[in-house]
Amino acid sequence: MAAKSVKWEYVTCERKQSAALVDFTNGTLRHGSELGFARYQHCETDSLNKRSQEMLVAESNGICYVGQNFGPDVPSASRLCRYFVGVLNKNRSKLKVCDAQIFRMVPKIPGEMNHTPLQNSLESTFREKVDLLTEAFGSHRRKRALSSRRLNVVGSEKLEQAVAAAAHQVIEEKGAEALSNEVSHAKNTEQLTYLPPCCPGADSVAEIYSLSGLILEHEFQAIREVSSEFLSYLWSRGETIPPQKSLGQFTTNILREGPPSNRDAAQHAACLWYLETMLAFSNLTWNDLKRNDPLGPEIPPVVAHKLMDTFTTQSYSNDSGRMMRVITPPLKDKLNVYVLAIALHVSAFCMNITHLRADLKVSQKKIIELANAMGLKIKRPRASKSQKSKPESFLGDYHWQATLKLPFVLPEPPLAMKKKRT
Repeated sequence: MAAKSVKWEYVTCERKQSAALVDFTNGTLRHGSELGFARYQHCETDSLNKRSQEMLVAESNGICYVGQNFGPDVPSASRLCRYFVGVLNKNRSKLKVCDAQIFRMVPKIPGEMNHTPLQNSLESTFREKVDLLTEAFGSHRRKRALSSRRLNVVGSEKLEQAVAAAAHQVIEEKGAEALSNEVSHAKNTEQLTYLPPCCPGADSVAEIYSLSGLILEHEFQAIREVSSEFLSYLWSRGETIPPQKSLGQFTTNILREGPPSNRDAAQHAACLWYLETMLAFSNLTWNDLKRNDPLGPEIPPVVAHKLMDTFTTQSYSNDSGRMMRVITPPLKDKLNVYVLAIALHVSAFCMNITHLRADLKVSQKKIIELANAMGLKIKRPRASKSQKSKPESFLGDYHWQATLKLPFVLPEPPLAMKKKRT
């Protein structure tokens, strides 16, 4: 079938008005004859911008529709493009083309307030104007960022009003004096976040850092069997320790002293076993923590789970792409402090922190800092004149003693102790 050629002709509209193409926002038009259309043009014909502004009104028995080719409601495509309408005469194979404009017909509800876009644009801030530009011309990434920011924004005025109302209610319920006491108590206990359970007003040194708060009763029951080996070492004063058995220097020295006279030997051996396990746990590397059983199968699950839950945390690893267990510096300090507390009980509350420092693999300055935070009395060795000229060698060569005494006063943290910069 041969294609027919069509001739087209450009026709100028009457009264210099282009044809109107209407688009109803709330539906489609079924019976166009029931609507009466009226078209209005701006009266100032001298202005080039204003004389092209037109308004189209469509009236029916129930509602009135209004459309215009100017203002913020007009799509940007309508202002940037030129439209034409063609009428084809099939008999004569002729197409008449004329200019056209698209009008978006919006229902006009009686009594509805007219908005003032100029006033709104003047009152809007620079950020709001940038957001409007991003909505209109921004990339998909910027639009997603804008949407995310708007979802997370909380009105500052509403937030301040809510906080003020909540504070006023709390003050009325508790009173200003009670609130000030709570704040001072919170500041005092803030430093105890990494310290073990402490009772500053205890009558004896054993109750200050109670052993029941460090090792629970069900843990003693779980380690009674595995700590029997340490009980034999204790009775032999360390002579039966096999050469292949690698124990910490502090634990070995306590075993060589023999069973204590004021405590059950089995409980003392269990404390030494628990202390040695915590020392081994403090020396675990990042690769060791990746294993399912970092401490080995001989450790009771109750003890292993407590150590993992108390002194490790979950962290995302970029190398493996999954969550891993790590010992952060604050948790490392907490672990070292718990080791110091248990070491106090097995050494009659007077311990050699130089040997313990070597087992924990921390500096002498660090372990003295932790001991001072626990309220221990540090006994510094006397130095000669030649040793005073070399303070670093003096710190390493001499043994420092830490003692827990009454009356006990928990020191306040110094102002210089702040979070380390990363």
